Amino acid sequence: MSVNQVYINSTSAFFPNGPVSNDEMESYLGYIDNRPSKSKKIVLRNNGIINR
Repeated sequence: MSVNQVYINSTSAFFPNGPVSNDEMESYLGYIDNRPSKSKKIVLRNNGIINR
């Protein structure tokens, strides 16, 4: 049995729509008990995500 070597030449990403802000994402996903998340600001500050 022979083993062929494989190389990754490049990578890419495709995002078909425009970015969605964190506030828009929360309104799309919904609230818990009709209130915004209490931990949202802490989580977003720690992970650094601004748009998705």
